[in-house]
Amino acid sequence: MYEINAWKKFFSQSWLLGGIGVLFLLLSVILDQGLLLDGHVNESTLWYRNPFVLVELLRETGFAAIIALVVSTLVERTARIEQQERTNSDLQKISKNVIAATFGLQIPNRIVNNVIYSVLSSKIIRSRMKVTFILLDIPEEVEIKHGIPKGKFRILQMQSDSEMTNVSATAIDHPIRLFVPIIDSTLNHLVGLRSGSIGSEKLSEALIRQGSEAIPDTAYEKRYEWSRRIAPMETIRVAFNYQLLKEISDNEVWTSLLPTENLEVTVDIQCNDVEWGLDARCMGQFRPAYDPLNEVFDVDPDSAPKRSGRFRFTPIDTLLPYQGMTLWWRPARNIPVGPVPAASMREAFE
Repeated sequence: MYEINAWKKFFSQSWLLGGIGVLFLLLSVILDQGLLLDGHVNESTLWYRNPFVLVELLRETGFAAIIALVVSTLVERTARIEQQERTNSDLQKISKNVIAATFGLQIPNRIVNNVIYSVLSSKIIRSRMKVTFILLDIPEEVEIKHGIPKGKFRILQMQSDSEMTNVSATAIDHPIRLFVPIIDSTLNHLVGLRSGSIGSEKLSEALIRQGSEAIPDTAYEKRYEWSRRIAPMETIRVAFNYQLLKEISDNEVWTSLLPTENLEVTVDIQCNDVEWGLDARCMGQFRPAYDPLNEVFDVDPDSAPKRSGRFRFTPIDTLLPYQGMTLWWRPARNIPVGPVPAASMREAFE
């Protein structure tokens, strides 16, 4: 379909005009040099009796056709830009009038424009996403080995798996980004992207390094970026496994920059001495996910602070850009500290 449209564009009126102009110019050069296809000149022709007439006619016609092509292209482009600007302006007026007519509200233009820009203008959406939080204690021997202050930090492992879809009519070079917060610059080697994949391509050490070099870090974040072209209605899968260093009593704010459907959140607390909660930063709340194996729902995220275990949640509705959730935890009150499952903890540092 796109190939056919490309050929139609190529053979449009303006390009045909330019082709004729170039052809006439080439013929004028050939005749001006006295060369014909059969290798000789017919003395009875107008060209032989008055050669400059035909040469000049072809040359001037060719120049005129090429000038007409340039002018028509510029006029067409200017008209298209003006039409787009008028369309955008009309859309804004229509949007405001629709909101006023539907809800009886006179919402300021800046708010309407922000809604259009951040939501309705999104060309890439997530059609599916899974996010997993795994909170781990750090064994004492690991603290000694890596110079980690005793009893000050925990490890938070993050896993994300999503499908991004281009819902526009044109191919897009989309920047795929990951920002990992830094809490202590002396322990940067414990923080960052560990593995992942983009489409069918596994992120090797070289590709992870390439993503890290593509965008500068800040004093507070390790940053990664890769650019991938996504065709219209094409879906690519993106998966990241990364690690954060967090305080004993802390939180992690997760925000989506893309509209996201079918989000599932897993919270896996492997610490015996904490209580925690998951707070929605979006429309509605999170609800316990259904477990088809056991035919039960997981624990309600709005219930009292929870203890260790693995739980799954889903939002009531889709996530819009800049919405998300906050996972928080703190030392449990009146709960003795249990043994640390050292084997699983050590895996975080290998």
